[in-house]
Amino acid sequence: MFAKRAEKIRKLKKEQKKQRYIIIGLFTLILYGGAQLTSSTYAFFSDQSKTSGVISTARMFPKYANELAEKVKGNSSESATQLIKINEVLKSENKSVKEIETAIGSAKKMTVQMSEIEKAAIASIQILQRNLDLETIDFKNKIQGSETVRRYIEEALKMAKNELKKIHHDMKEANKNIQTAEKELKQKIQQEKQQAEEAKKKAAEEEAKKKHAEQEAKKKEEEAKKKQAEEEAKKKTEKDKKVSEDKGSTTDDPPSTNEVAEEDKQDNNGNEASKLPDSSSSEQSKEGQK
Repeated sequence: MFAKRAEKIRKLKKEQKKQRYIIIGLFTLILYGGAQLTSSTYAFFSDQSKTSGVISTARMFPKYANELAEKVKGNSSESATQLIKINEVLKSENKSVKEIETAIGSAKKMTVQMSEIEKAAIASIQILQRNLDLETIDFKNKIQGSETVRRYIEEALKMAKNELKKIHHDMKEANKNIQTAEKELKQKIQQEKQQAEEAKKKAAEEEAKKKHAEQEAKKKEEEAKKKQAEEEAKKKTEKDKKVSEDKGSTTDDPPSTNEVAEEDKQDNNGNEASKLPDSSSSEQSKEGQK
């Protein structure tokens, strides 16, 4: 009975010892893993700085500060690329109203992307500014090493802000170019409207001239037909009159040939007598002279 109990105690101690080893192993792993975890500054807890032991406890390490500044620089490069694309799209040489409207729509979409780029740059700058403000407080509280940390964050922030200014300049230029394109579009619409009105007016004038010419031609044609009808009626009347006279002369007895000759002879003698001077009047004038 005592042998069995001793055996049980021995097994229990062995299991407890095994559990202690497991717990110690887990605790060691937790400590090692915690040493390799990164903070919000992207620095390992096990990192060390060669300059000072104080910087190892800094809120932001130089590497992360530089990464943020380079990120803003990349945003600035993207913004410049977008501006170039906008300028290419907005070239309005020999473009119709529809094409210019499409180009302006595309350019406005690109400005939305530029706004997103600006937001990303501002987010990086805000991280730098927040850490700089905290390090400034530490510097005022005379915490050792805070001045060094503050200095490299300040340099990174200055660089990032300069790049943000470039982004704002690109956005301003993009909006300015879009406004210019919209102004040109308005002028082109007005110009095309004016041209359409002038073309419509010209077409109306041409139509009026054509209609007037047709009316004049029709009038002349009607006058010619009327004149022709009058001449034909006149000729017909004269013809009818002549026919009527011819019919009347055939109903009377025509004079004989001798009678006609005698009448012509008498007419001739009468004409000759009228031409001779009056003999009685001439003799009277002679006696008067004597």
